[in-house]
Amino acid sequence: MLGADATVDISGGSDLTRAFQQAAGRDIDIVVDYLNGAPCEACLPLMGIGGRIVQIGARAGTSIRLPVQSVLRNSIDLMGFAYYRAPHAEQAAAYQALCNLASAGELVLPTQCLPLCDIREAWDRQKAGGSARQVIIPQ
Repeated sequence: MLGADATVDISGGSDLTRAFQQAAGRDIDIVVDYLNGAPCEACLPLMGIGGRIVQIGARAGTSIRLPVQSVLRNSIDLMGFAYYRAPHAEQAAAYQALCNLASAGELVLPTQCLPLCDIREAWDRQKAGGSARQVIIPQ
């Protein structure tokens, strides 16, 4: 999905560590984590030597249990990232570059357009998942 080598459905009651291991097929070098909580904990034993976890969000939980063995054994880095820490000028330049890519047609996001009268269907599509953004067109 959108260039990922593999994806894992975290909504079920499956063993996340095993699911991540099967999806990765090897040690994990980097995790860009928007979820935190149980999904982050599940990847810890799978991190390779010098692996890095970058925390960006906390949609699945605001804390994790951090077993020291996982961190020490493979010298794992766990770091936080927040875009708003970057200087304003850098944020503006990055946004301008993003807009330039979009206007040149080099940045394309999958979308699904629906009229406002079908808003319920748009919500259902969003809840079901998938990568397409729901675009509501007023009538």
